[in-house]
Amino acid sequence: MTFLIESLIACALFTLFVFLMSRNPIKSIFNYPPAIIERCDQLGLVDSSNRPGGVAFYVKKIFAMMVFGVLLGLLVKYVNGCETFLCGALTAYALWVVVNWFDAIVLDCLWFCHNKHFVIPGTEDMTAAYHDYGFHLKGALIGMLLGIPAALVAGGIAAIPCNNEDKAIRQMCEEMHAQYPLANLQDIYKTCYQDYFGAEHLMRDTAAARQYLQREMDECRNTDMSQMPKREPTGFRHRFTRINFACVVDGELTEKQLLALFIDAAGKDNAFGEAWSKEWQKIERIALKVCPDWANEPLQTELRLAAEGKHAVRHSEAFRKAYNPHYRIVRNNCNKKSTK
Repeated sequence: MTFLIESLIACALFTLFVFLMSRNPIKSIFNYPPAIIERCDQLGLVDSSNRPGGVAFYVKKIFAMMVFGVLLGLLVKYVNGCETFLCGALTAYALWVVVNWFDAIVLDCLWFCHNKHFVIPGTEDMTAAYHDYGFHLKGALIGMLLGIPAALVAGGIAAIPCNNEDKAIRQMCEEMHAQYPLANLQDIYKTCYQDYFGAEHLMRDTAAARQYLQREMDECRNTDMSQMPKREPTGFRHRFTRINFACVVDGELTEKQLLALFIDAAGKDNAFGEAWSKEWQKIERIALKVCPDWANEPLQTELRLAAEGKHAVRHSEAFRKAYNPHYRIVRNNCNKKSTK
């Protein structure tokens, strides 16, 4: 859909450009078939200073092609989401081809060849030259070749790494997908929300937290908690760490120590900023590039509402069944052990 919209806009803009240029047809005489150029030259209508050729002419053409390639690269990178050379080059070239053949078939063969507005005085008898469809189709084939350098430049622009934060989000999503194949976008939201806000939203009072921890420990003590690492960083900034209850079961921490770390984390101003909804939109966009299978319109809508503060989000049902998550969030500076 994005490519279709881009194609329609590009063709519309190119049509507007041609329309503006055609208000005085003689100014674009060097785009006409050779026979018409020759006749106009004989009539003294041609400005030889604008004739194609020479070093300066080709330098300008090459510079314009490079600039156009850069603009195409920015388009396919930030609108189409291309992040590799191949994706950027192919998408940019496809857009070029659409406009190129729209120009040849619609603007040239249908409009130019049959509109009297383009007929230059003194060439009215040259109907065959004005109807030379082959000239325009040959030009389109040459245009296919001219689009290659621009597409290569666009591919290079698309391949330029994004900022460090985008790279960190992508890496987090790739690691989540590898570690938890059954996770979905909801679980990405969960870890990023925890990373952004910490444990504050979980804390009501220490007595209740202690009772809840004890109850959950009793319920899961005889269950398999090995599907999750004992220590795992949250989100992509890794501001907090998930401490698996397996650390307590295996004697690495006591319940009292885990509770103290949790209370310490929840007792501070943990929020990273105020624009969580905006940040989630960026995370969602990158996550869906990493794993297109995570796309789910109802879930995406639900998570966007959650990001606006409408409701809380827990792990997905599939995640809870497959990985049996039992942990508490602690600040990273409280825990220096390995995350695996």
